[in-house]
Amino acid sequence: MGFTDNLDLYLKFDNSLQDDSPNNFTVTSYNGSSFPDPAVVKLGTNSRHNDGISAYEDIEGSEGLNPLPITFGGWVRPESNPGKYGAILNKYNAASGNGYSSFAVSGSTVFGWYFFSLSRYCRLDNYADQQGDFSIPLDEWSLVIHRFDSTGGKTYIGKAGDDSIRLQVMSSWVGPPGPSTSAYKVNSGWYRGSTEYLKGYKDELFIYSRGLTDGDVTTLGAPAGGEIAQLWNNGNGIELIENAVQDPTASRHADILKKLFPVKNMEGLHDIDTIVEGDYLDKTSSHGDELLDEMLPQTTGDLIGDWERITGVSPNDIDTIDERREQVVAKLRARGRLDKQYFIDLAAAYGYSITIEGYKQMRCGEAECGDVLAPEEIVYVWKVIISEQNQELEALFNKLKPAYALVEFEYTG
Repeated sequence: MGFTDNLDLYLKFDNSLQDDSPNNFTVTSYNGSSFPDPAVVKLGTNSRHNDGISAYEDIEGSEGLNPLPITFGGWVRPESNPGKYGAILNKYNAASGNGYSSFAVSGSTVFGWYFFSLSRYCRLDNYADQQGDFSIPLDEWSLVIHRFDSTGGKTYIGKAGDDSIRLQVMSSWVGPPGPSTSAYKVNSGWYRGSTEYLKGYKDELFIYSRGLTDGDVTTLGAPAGGEIAQLWNNGNGIELIENAVQDPTASRHADILKKLFPVKNMEGLHDIDTIVEGDYLDKTSSHGDELLDEMLPQTTGDLIGDWERITGVSPNDIDTIDERREQVVAKLRARGRLDKQYFIDLAAAYGYSITIEGYKQMRCGEAECGDVLAPEEIVYVWKVIISEQNQELEALFNKLKPAYALVEFEYTG
């Protein structure tokens, strides 16, 4: 893939608040967010400054930007005496347990997180009792990138003018993974719901709705693809330095590939290739494990749409993954019947109170003057009396009715 594939937000801050991604979001500035004069530049012609008091930018129309996998980050230059939580990119409201964030904590420590709920999340920071070097210097540019997917997440930290990058490997999710449903806008500069703001400069902020690989990150210095492919602003490639924080369950295929070289002194000649290929093998291995979860509707994730198609379930747009699973399981466990009371209960589940009446065939000795003449098949017709038309309910009745029955609807509303 190219560096512009699945690019959902790209803020160059070249004296403009324009979003250069295909989404072309509108960016609104609040409370003194400014372009410094004279310019303070990382890439392009300028950067954006926040005062640490109340300045920030909202990305209008980004309420639905909740992808998983996701990669987001950019350049940040925190100033001295910053607030505690300086948001680089944030779609999380304080204590909500829903959304994702990248922060410079007290200006000099980076952490990132992705929350589905307060009991299901993935985070990398010193507050999560994880060991590693999360520090960035004050008054200097640092590149911060976070990647989250169903297997966990990674944080990459680099320094301007350096040809190396620190890689933090995140431990597994707490609880089952799932995409955020945060309805808040993406913002830069404000830990929404608090009085904490970023104090410093930021530049080249981006969000991808895909997980950049280690190989993608290590080749961000390539000249092709415009500024988004030149975040390191060098053409020399980048050395990836893995830090002490490791996922104990990771297969680390890159290390295995290195051991397969036939000549010992060839190690180091193809590090980029082994990192890229190893990352793909890691993902393939993890996806094989995930197939076990997809076998059952109670744990499915990526294949929930197929389960819904098979069972005929139509979820609402606001339904969470847990609610969609519950609907599929309920449909599979449901016991159908052919009596009229079953269909009355079925309509009640859709919020309708109905009556079902039948017709009586005219018989000699029973019929009275004025009765309707009807064929003998009239006994197989059900008349459903309902207040208003509901095509979905009609289709469901005709799908589940006994084969001999003919259903007609009478609307009283």
